[in-house]
Amino acid sequence: MAALKTLPTRPQGRNGPLLPRLGLGLMSASGMYGSSPSDQERFNFLHEAYKREEQFWDTAEKYGDSEDLLGEWFAANPDKPKHIFLATKFGIKPIEIPPGQTMDSSPEYCRKSIYKPLGRLGLPFIDLYYEHRFDKLTPIEKTM
Repeated sequence: MAALKTLPTRPQGRNGPLLPRLGLGLMSASGMYGSSPSDQERFNFLHEAYKREEQFWDTAEKYGDSEDLLGEWFAANPDKPKHIFLATKFGIKPIEIPPGQTMDSSPEYCRKSIYKPLGRLGLPFIDLYYEHRFDKLTPIEKTM
């Protein structure tokens, strides 16, 4: 197998860590583009990504069971989360009637939403929590 090439990095914010310019998006790991692979296949994928030194992982509340899957993987590999910069997103709010979604980038929804991924991921913090979609009603300054 050819040697792995290191991706270019850039700082996350003014004083943040150096991160690869290309992150590992986990949307398709939850079946958002069709049927979901088995849990074992998805765990194997995460193991391989970690082995290849992917260190910037991105998920979202919208990505099916992606956060739950990561939480199970982190629980089985408690030494690994400290080597991963984890981002997750909020702002796409599921609604039951009619089934679907709506955008909500209000500060209230932001504060309420952070507890869900923390519980699913089994982590005390998330490195980057950001807005997935704007609701076109809430000024970004108010959300921030």
